Amino acid sequence: MRVGTGAWAAALAIALLSVAACDTGAAPNDTATPSVSPSVSSSASASATSSSSSTPSSSEPPGAGLRGARSGSMTCPIAWPTRSPDAPLQIPGEVQLYRICPVILGPSQAPQGPVIDVSSSNSALFVAISQALAEPDETSVPGGVCPAMAQLPIVVLVHSTSGDWVAHLPTDGCGFYKPAISNALAQASR
Repeated sequence: MRVGTGAWAAALAIALLSVAACDTGAAPNDTATPSVSPSVSSSASASATSSSSSTPSSSEPPGAGLRGARSGSMTCPIAWPTRSPDAPLQIPGEVQLYRICPVILGPSQAPQGPVIDVSSSNSALFVAISQALAEPDETSVPGGVCPAMAQLPIVVLVHSTSGDWVAHLPTDGCGFYKPAISNALAQASR
């Protein structure tokens, strides 16, 4: 089924605003970035404060400070993604391309929408995505309360001079994608 850009953007917006009933007993990194094997992911923890990682300074090249897991290819998943390891690796090398994969609305659903490539030649959007992906995760506050809502997994592939990676999308203390990455990816879908 082919879905137009408007429908894909709406699906992405729903995904960015939405899945995880909070569980204050979960680990802070319980919602790491999706990898490409099929099965359902879980998420959540509690309210937030900043973690100790730092966002790269403006003097560093775009893509510095990104984290993720090796993917071996730039092929978007065609099945419901699962989370990657709890401790994503630093992505070495110079980032040349981001591939935003179509949203998958459920375990038995086909991908919805186009694949969006953002190269370093699209400098403003490329920099916005780079800076958003480099933000640190926030940690949970013991006893904090999180909203009971859903969030679909979003897959962003990264092609760097060191190979191909699945990006770790920074999360807040409840395990939801941080606003900066949600906004940058929404901007790419326009």
